[in-house]
Amino acid sequence: MVPGPFIVVLDANVLFPFSLRDTLLRAAAAGFYQVRWSSQILDEMTRNLVSTVLVWSFYEKPDADAFLRECNQLFLGEEEGPAGGRLERLERGLRDGRPHLIVLDGLEREQEDAGAGRVRGELSEHTLKLLLRALAFGLGRARALVTSRFPLVDLQDWHRNGYRETRLDDLSPEAAVAVLRGWGVVGQDPALRAAAEQVGHHAVRLGRGGRRAGVGRGLLGQPRAHARQTRVRPCA
Repeated sequence: MVPGPFIVVLDANVLFPFSLRDTLLRAAAAGFYQVRWSSQILDEMTRNLVSTVLVWSFYEKPDADAFLRECNQLFLGEEEGPAGGRLERLERGLRDGRPHLIVLDGLEREQEDAGAGRVRGELSEHTLKLLLRALAFGLGRARALVTSRFPLVDLQDWHRNGYRETRLDDLSPEAAVAVLRGWGVVGQDPALRAAAEQVGHHAVRLGRGGRRAGVGRGLLGQPRAHARQTRVRPCA
């Protein structure tokens, strides 16, 4: 490869975004220019990378107390910390200046449905509610990514100012069938489309049903003699 005709210094703000970094480095590899960066630039870029990630599925383990214990163990190194003051210690630990990410899947398992004087989407566990509100208000450089079928009504005061909601459309019938087949579900297309319609082509509910079918019998009750076996790793 012939070296490029001139030299370009890539700063941290263009090295950090993956798609931009990939495009610039590919152009350099094609010989359009030569790239340079310094150790200081790399240090600045790596400081913005996520330091610690916790992924928790309430589908697999609908236990808010166990989730908070796992948070304190991962972020603080607590093996058997006292229950009292657990949230306060976690909040102090997340303010350590490093970027942390908490991924919560299936939060609706900890949310209320409408009725009995409760608001649909209200969090049942008060400590979990306080943690998410603290993250929305600003808890160091910690962030949370949450999936739920219910609205997060406890965070509405921070909407677009610490909390952002993205609504996902239901899957098309063809995409729903593809999701089920991706989990190894056995059945003819019309039967799988009918099964998907029963859950309203909802992506999360289809994923849960397909995953369960992947470790036992087909979603339609058919034996899975020739389908691959799937193992689901526990969340904790």
